Amino acid sequence: MLNKIKKTVNADDFSYFIRYFGLFTLIFSTMTLIIIQVMRSSLYTTVDENLKMLSKDRYSIISLANRTGNGMGRDEPDDDRPEDDEPDPEDGPRPSVTSNSTAILLNDNFENVTTDNGFLDLKTVTFSRSYLNKIKQIQITNHYKQKESYRAYLVDIDPDDYIDGVKYAVIMTNISQLEQTSEKHESQIALVMICFWGISLFASIFLAKMSVKPLLESMNRQKALSKMLLMNCGHL
Repeated sequence: MLNKIKKTVNADDFSYFIRYFGLFTLIFSTMTLIIIQVMRSSLYTTVDENLKMLSKDRYSIISLANRTGNGMGRDEPDDDRPEDDEPDPEDGPRPSVTSNSTAILLNDNFENVTTDNGFLDLKTVTFSRSYLNKIKQIQITNHYKQKESYRAYLVDIDPDDYIDGVKYAVIMTNISQLEQTSEKHESQIALVMICFWGISLFASIFLAKMSVKPLLESMNRQKALSKMLLMNCGHL
């Protein structure tokens, strides 16, 4: 076995094999990293844009908090909405509110003034001024002791102290399923790249043999020519 390895290493085409195989490895590794990085960077684009659109309408935020069952028992303030605050459908795309969306209301001290919604244990997460106007990724433990991942956006929904007892709101979208899907896609991409990397092993062997073939033929011709010259010299 040791002799076979030494024979392979000392073969004429081994250096060419190492070059080609190393090049293929570098190419496929770089492609895998770039594809996964692009997927991760664009994964939350739609979610983040939707959070920012939703943050512009404080009435929709309070309505969302009440509908998800974690509000303060307030009536939805649709009747008190000023006429100039009415959303204009021509202003742009409307935010998408799904079952994965929820909202938490906070007071001036960033303390939670909402009650648990029956699924999330809101006592397991705290907020501060460092979250203000920034999209953060957080984890909240549910009542089944499982961690749920969320994209959260903390905004000031009451700059004019219009709502008593509420100053800030955290709009959140559950991304746990999105992360699981992304992990599956990344695993599939990695598996495909490994398959191509395995194919490149045989391609490197073939290219190495093709690269060294002209050199071997040239060396054989030179040897034959040298042998003929020696034979001619011997007859003189």
